[in-house]
Amino acid sequence: MTNSVLGVRTIQHTNGTDAMTIDGSGNVTFSGTTNAGPSDSGWITPTLNSGYSSYSSPYGPIAYRKIGNIVNIQGITNESAAGVIFTLPVGYRPEQQIIIAAQMNNTLGRLDIRRDGAVEIISSSQGSGWCSCAVTFMVAD
Repeated sequence: MTNSVLGVRTIQHTNGTDAMTIDGSGNVTFSGTTNAGPSDSGWITPTLNSGYSSYSSPYGPIAYRKIGNIVNIQGITNESAAGVIFTLPVGYRPEQQIIIAAQMNNTLGRLDIRRDGAVEIISSSQGSGWCSCAVTFMVAD
């Protein structure tokens, strides 16, 4: 078997076991635990503040996730009155306040993601209906 361009056929873990092997055809085999991509929290359903509920069907519940340093919020609330819908935990909060034009029923309103994690409806032209919470933003890692 010939060596790779790097002159090695295996790369080892710090404990001496093979982590990666390159065969003569250039096929690469990994052994053990590998973390090649960014971490993913998976979807988390927050506890919504009083007066707010998810407009679940067919959209699913309001939820958030973090992949690497990218935070995604999805879902729709059944209420569009001004107030804090829920609060993101530390690590999911933007460094600066984010202002979003949010779809509300048949109009636009304003949704803010504050530095303290509050996801808040700031203004709308109506006091009832629904509000989209769909937003994606980056945070410091």
